[in-house]
Amino acid sequence: MQRYVRLGLFGLLMLIWIAGCSRKDPLYVVDEQAPDSQPVYLEVVPNQAHINVGTTQTFAAFLVNTDLQTRTDVTATSAWTSADPQVAAVNSSGVVTGVAAGQVEIRATYDGVSATATLAVSNQSVTEIWVLPSEQVSLVGLNRQFNAIARFADNRLQDVTHDASWSSDNTAIATVSSGGIVSCLSQGVATITATL
Repeated sequence: MQRYVRLGLFGLLMLIWIAGCSRKDPLYVVDEQAPDSQPVYLEVVPNQAHINVGTTQTFAAFLVNTDLQTRTDVTATSAWTSADPQVAAVNSSGVVTGVAAGQVEIRATYDGVSATATLAVSNQSVTEIWVLPSEQVSLVGLNRQFNAIARFADNRLQDVTHDASWSSDNTAIATVSSGGIVSCLSQGVATITATL
C-alpha cells in the first residue's frame, strides 16, 4: 500500500502564510493520580498506546518533582523494559516495536523510580495511506517534513511516518530520507511516496 504527493520546487520568492497556531506547554504538570506522599515520581507519556505489528511507538519518561515544581525529560537516561518482548520490544531510547498481537506493559526506571504504560498491539492489514501535506511548495535548498498516516483493517489510524519506506520519483529535484524529510535540490516537480 502506498500513497504519493506532488512536491513543487520554485526558485522564486514564496509567500508562506501560517495561521491559527497555538499550544499550551506548561513547565510543570501536576499528576492528580500521584500520591501526596511521593514528591518525586516518574511519568511515562503516553500512558496508553495502540500500534500494529511491525510499527513503532515512541515513549518518553519525565521525572516530576512536586516540591521543586519541575518536570525533567529523562527518556534517554531511563532503563526501558517490556513485560513481554514476544509482544513488543523496547530499545534504550523508549522506542517500542510491535512483534505480535497482544497487550504489554512498558516500564521506565530512573534512579530507582519507575512508571509504566500500556501498549496494545494489533495485526491488521493496511487499507490506505495518506501523505501529509498532500502538496507542498518550497524554495530550493530547504528541507520539508512529510508525514504518513495509515488506516488499518480495523479502521484505526496510526502515524507511520517513521515506519514507512519513503521514495522520490525524481531525485534530481528532491530526495527523501527515512522519517519523511525531503531535501529540495533544484527547480521542478517531484512525487514523494510512502509505502508500508
